[in-house]
Amino acid sequence: MPNITSKEKRDRLLFIIKVLRQHEVLRNFLKQKDPKEVRLALEKLGPTFIKAGQLLSTRPDLISPAFIKEFRKLQDNVQIDPFTTVQKTLEAEYNCPLTDIFLQFDERPFASGSIGRHTMLYFTITLQSSSKSNTPMFPNSLKRIFLYSKKLYGS
Repeated sequence: MPNITSKEKRDRLLFIIKVLRQHEVLRNFLKQKDPKEVRLALEKLGPTFIKAGQLLSTRPDLISPAFIKEFRKLQDNVQIDPFTTVQKTLEAEYNCPLTDIFLQFDERPFASGSIGRHTMLYFTITLQSSSKSNTPMFPNSLKRIFLYSKKLYGS
């Protein structure tokens, strides 16, 4: 994972402050007014903030019904990252082009959430005979997720 510089941290903090001010998040949230503005700010700020809104949408003891209704939109109505962003992130993480890792991938997500976009990716593995297999193969961390998902949702 790439190192984040002090300048990048500072820029992110300034961006967060700017968005919070633009949407008057603190005033709106404390007075429980204009929930749409608060939701728009959370969306603009990204996955961590969207996740906070999703959690709050389940807490009628903490926020008004108007905020719950608006924050529920964060459950399944979140903007999808373009494939170029996903590709850039994966290539930076693996330090090579996607075509070196994946046999095929669908640029259209089959699902999306606050923390990620779910795209069908088939790993390429090189066998000792140097032939490539098109059987979906997963590194250990993904294999655990895959097996758990399969158990929950069936094959």
